[in-house]
Amino acid sequence: MDSTHETSHEVCFGAARGPRPEAAALGWFELLPATQQAMEELINWLYAACRPQQVAGAAEPGSNIQGGEVQLATSALVSGDRGFGKTTILLSTAYALHDPKEFSTPRDAGTPVDPREKERCKRLVSKLSEIREHIFWLDPLDMEPLPTHANLLATLLVRVRNALDVGLELKRKERWAPPSLLEEGLNDPYGRIDKLVRDATFMWEDMPVQGKDPRQRAEHQIKAAEIYATFRRDFREAMESVSRRLAERRFGHGSHEKILLVLPIDNVDRSIQHLHLILKLTRMVASHQLWFVLASGRSEFQLFLERSFQMELTSSGQTLLVPKSREDTLAIARRQAAAAMRRVLPPVHRIQIESVSPRRAWDFNAPAPFRDGRPAAKSLSYFLRKLRLPKTGESSHGLKCFADLFEIRDRLIVWDEEGKVKDTTLLEEYGQVLREQGDYTLADSIRLRVFIESLKAKKDARLVNGSKGSEDASPPVFSYAARLALTLSARTVLDLWQALKAAVEETERHAEEGHRLPGEFSKKGQDAPCESCDEQSVQIAETMLRAAIDESELPGWASEQLLNRIMRHNAQGRICLDLTGRPVQRLKRTILSDVLEWDYDKHKSAHISLLGTELHLRNFQDVLFELRDLDNPSRKALMPPNVAGWFMLLHDMLVLTPDRRVMNRVAAPEEVIPELTVTLHEAVLHPIGAERLDARLRFWWFLPSWNTFTDYVIFIAQWKAFLHKVQVLFQNPHWTSAADKTLAADKFSLVMAAWIDNVCSVAGERLGGWDWRRLPEVPEVPEVEEAKKEKEDLSLRRGNALSDYVREVMGHVEELSNKARGTRADYHRLGIANSWLEHCLPVLLGPEFIPPRSRLPFEQELKKPPSESKDYRWWRRLEEPDSEVLLQRRYDLFRSAVARSKAYRVHKRFHALERGPEARPPRDWLPRCCEEWLSLWEETPPKRSGPVKDSAPRKGRIQTQTAHRRGRVPTKRKGPRK
Repeated sequence: MDSTHETSHEVCFGAARGPRPEAAALGWFELLPATQQAMEELINWLYAACRPQQVAGAAEPGSNIQGGEVQLATSALVSGDRGFGKTTILLSTAYALHDPKEFSTPRDAGTPVDPREKERCKRLVSKLSEIREHIFWLDPLDMEPLPTHANLLATLLVRVRNALDVGLELKRKERWAPPSLLEEGLNDPYGRIDKLVRDATFMWEDMPVQGKDPRQRAEHQIKAAEIYATFRRDFREAMESVSRRLAERRFGHGSHEKILLVLPIDNVDRSIQHLHLILKLTRMVASHQLWFVLASGRSEFQLFLERSFQMELTSSGQTLLVPKSREDTLAIARRQAAAAMRRVLPPVHRIQIESVSPRRAWDFNAPAPFRDGRPAAKSLSYFLRKLRLPKTGESSHGLKCFADLFEIRDRLIVWDEEGKVKDTTLLEEYGQVLREQGDYTLADSIRLRVFIESLKAKKDARLVNGSKGSEDASPPVFSYAARLALTLSARTVLDLWQALKAAVEETERHAEEGHRLPGEFSKKGQDAPCESCDEQSVQIAETMLRAAIDESELPGWASEQLLNRIMRHNAQGRICLDLTGRPVQRLKRTILSDVLEWDYDKHKSAHISLLGTELHLRNFQDVLFELRDLDNPSRKALMPPNVAGWFMLLHDMLVLTPDRRVMNRVAAPEEVIPELTVTLHEAVLHPIGAERLDARLRFWWFLPSWNTFTDYVIFIAQWKAFLHKVQVLFQNPHWTSAADKTLAADKFSLVMAAWIDNVCSVAGERLGGWDWRRLPEVPEVPEVEEAKKEKEDLSLRRGNALSDYVREVMGHVEELSNKARGTRADYHRLGIANSWLEHCLPVLLGPEFIPPRSRLPFEQELKKPPSESKDYRWWRRLEEPDSEVLLQRRYDLFRSAVARSKAYRVHKRFHALERGPEARPPRDWLPRCCEEWLSLWEETPPKRSGPVKDSAPRKGRIQTQTAHRRGRVPTKRKGPRK
């Protein structure tokens, strides 16, 4: 790696920065919303625990009742993954109890505060002021630096004894030496605690008695039994005495108030032994005057608890080597762990810290303790807009700053050539989808509505592509990768903010030293930006991806493969992704949104009968990345969401670089393209005997093989908005007439035109901004008798509106074709668009995807006189007969659909039963079905102006070409078969 790269990496991630606190006590308005919610639950829990202490003469819940003791659950669990803010909650709670007023005061003057948050903080401060005098927050016990075999009981008692000296002067501190049995001070708090400290060794540890005299061993066992018999009573009385002494110091002598001691224990999930000892401690010293606040990861807490019980079962001689016995032992340990956890930590005592939402991460600004005394800085989104992407080999992708990979709101707005707003309908529809899915809060919805209204009023907003220098009050619209990548822990958000801030400061420093400032801020005559500034966004994405992998729950082989085989550095020391061997595969997840139907009357032949066609419109939900072990193909693992998000962001940045540092990007279309729309044909294929073969043939609609996830994300967002709009559109009386014979054809035509138009908007230079204002929204017909004649013309009115929209779509295709014509078929955007126009769109307009009648609006536009229509050079191919290449593609497409169908599997099973398991189906059965499928549509071909050639020779050549490729062309015999 060159020195420039190393220097940039160190500057970016703060090798020369000062020390940063691991956690700090923060004020209420400095906490993230997820941390605020968890801290509010903890304070409410402490408030409920203090209520019995404030009732004079309240019965002691731990007193003896008919010879037994009430076992209390006096622990609360603050759970969350690493970096979620557990230690911050413990420190901030102590800070809030010490000074509620300062805790509720914003440290940054002039920071806007939501009135609802201010009212919420006011209610919380009221509770804090009420309970702060009744709670004594002990020194936190951190389990991480504590020795493995430390005596936790003695550690606890020493902290309680230290609480008696808090606030006293050195000369006035009461004695530390343990009293003798003859001293009067034995019954005071110090004497009681000191006696328990001495007895803690007998209670906590098993003293080694081997090799001792039997009489000494007996005396030792008797002493331990006596201490154990009275320990809980002595501990309860000692805690009552300590509570009264602390209450007298706070409320005066003669007060009946009591003090609640709270011991925070951090890093409880350090190891299995530590977790087991903590549970033992909380059960042993249960008292209403002593409560515990445990900080741990919930998954680790449950897992370590199960393993501790499993270790006890195996060490007690119950281990069996039979696999079934091991499973039984694990099941027993799991049940015991669940019972113990319910006993010590009831569900109402568990506080879960959620991850930081993408919106909160987008607006994140570091709190004052992490800014080294500097004034308030900009938000994370500001630095994302300031940081440019690496210089690319093409200029038509429209992605210039780091924020363009995260936020796609401007891609859903229609802009004119001068940068003025033309339409915001698409953004409104997609915003409604986000609200229904719960991705937007009420405040976000209001801000989005205000933003849209301001755009409509000003009419001069411009697409700035990341050069915006000020903050935007409108809510962002995140891409799918951004939603996964920005769902982070609090510590990781801070790491990302500091890395971006350092990178932007480094860029500005280079600009001051004479280097050209990258992006829109550059000036002519200056030098090109240095390599370190050009690679900063890539380095940040790489570091975030590596950190996400290290902190994930991926198995060892998957982490090793991602870190060392997929992510590697090339000869120039730059990061690249090596996807050779397909180690990462995508699994698409969609749900059904709408179904359009089409019935056939005469589409039958000797061996095929077409019963009907359905068009399934599906909504994108999720995409899963599956890691496959290159050394052991049977091992698979799903990529965690945060890892998948940063993987997609890094992938897109590396694809856009001039050297395209993603290897083996060639993939099958069904692997890359999301399954959003499918044409499903119900057909009866070649019958076998008396069995009827009902086949469901699926044809997924084609998209260009774009090389970035950003292209697909924008297409999916626009398609979601279209599906939301089309559900309302099809409720219009013009689209619901059951007696209208052209209704199904018009619906198919509309969906196909919208699909093509959406592709053109993404494949073009603007990368989005689908101008769908010309969707055929015709006015409703009045429900009166005089409008009967107008109702009879529904199909005509609908057809006219559809023709207007089709004309716009055809113009967009022609415009894209003119720009892409002559480009080379590589991963250049226009080259990919040209490949889709030449090879996929003609097939997409075939009968496999839409009925021939649905193609009439496109053909009618071509039949108009030249004076009334444009020069549709690309669309003129619909007037020509099907070429050999097109027929071959349709043949192969149908063949693969039949091979995937259940009918084909039934056909193979039938021959296996009739002729034995080694028998194969006749070789000519599948080619015969393919030929009849093509002939089925030749019976009712769409009208064409040119001559139509005989299709029989073409189909014969297709069969021969396919047979030659498979090596199944029989040789001609000169004599009779022997």
